[in-house]
Parts: sequence; structure tokens; C-alpha cells
Amino acid sequence: MRTLKLLFLLPLVLLLTGCPRCRPVYFNNGPLPEKALAYVPYKDGEVYKFRHSAGHIIRFTCSRFNQTAQTHCEECCSTVFNYMVNTTWLEPDYPLFNIQIDIANPDTSYLYCSAYLGAGFNIPVNPQDTILAQKTDSVFVDSTWYYDVFLLKSYPGDFLDLGEIYVDSLYYNYQNGILKIIMSNNETYTIFPDN
Repeated sequence: MRTLKLLFLLPLVLLLTGCPRCRPVYFNNGPLPEKALAYVPYKDGEVYKFRHSAGHIIRFTCSRFNQTAQTHCEECCSTVFNYMVNTTWLEPDYPLFNIQIDIANPDTSYLYCSAYLGAGFNIPVNPQDTILAQKTDSVFVDSTWYYDVFLLKSYPGDFLDLGEIYVDSLYYNYQNGILKIIMSNNETYTIFPDN
């Protein structure tokens, strides 16, 4: 019986003494620099319009907010960075996908910008990000020329089930944001500026 008790206590003793306890080191990256917000041109409370390829106009209402986030986990013996995320949320007036664009500073020397429209997109904001997107000189959308445009391809990831119809790619620039959304079935949504 005594041997049986020792067998049960041995794993507990090893668990308590086998791994040294450590505390992560915390760093605060501070607020997003003002230049970061220029990569996402949407304004809180504004309404943005897109025209579907069948002619329907969809209105998206914008809301922007900041939140804090952390890298890594507290259970790990590592460095943990607290950083700021600015989220732009575009909500349609029609049952369609929401648009979420996040820009963050998880590293003090690097910004990260991504869009989510049912599938994910990386928006290049650093010189090394150009491998994530195809830079085009200009694009003609709904009778207007737009310059310094990126063609972004979706990355659905392993955790998403996109179904048969999903957002395949989009055109984006820093002055206007999303210019054109191309669906997997070749339907499109194009920016519809008020003139």
C-alpha cells in the first residue's frame, strides 16, 4: 500500500520541482504612430458605398476603435509585448460580409496590417511586404483611374470553410482603401464615390 501511495505522489513531486517557475518579461510598444493610421483611410461614422456588378449599391457604415493586445502567452518563459490594434469595421446595410481592417504595432520597428472579408488579406505597409501583394501602377474602376494600387489575393487558412462563393481578391490603395472586391464566382463590388 505504501508503494502505491509513493507511485501517486512521485508525479506530483516531479511536476512541482521538475520545471523552474519563471515570469515573462513585459514590454509596452506604446500607441500606434500617426503614420500607421494613414494606411487605412476610413473615418469613423462615415458611410462608404460599393456597386455590385448587377448594379445594386451597398452602403457600409464605418466604426473605428483601438484595443490592446499581447504577443505570446503568460505561461511561457518569454518576452511578452503589449501593443495597440486599430480596428476599422465596415458594416453593410445588406446581408453581406462585414469588412474588418486591423493595423497594429506588435514590434516597435514593424507594422502589421490585415483585412478580413470572410477570407484574410495582408495589406503591405512595410517595404518587405511587397511579396504579399502585386503592386500595379494604376487601375481603372467605375470610370475613374486610381494609382499606387495593390492587388491582394486571399489566404483562407486552414481554419476557415469559405464555401463555394467567397472573396477571392481585392484592389487596395492607401488613399481610398478598397477599390474593387472580386468574388470567386467573378461577381464584383466596386467603390462608388459620391460625386
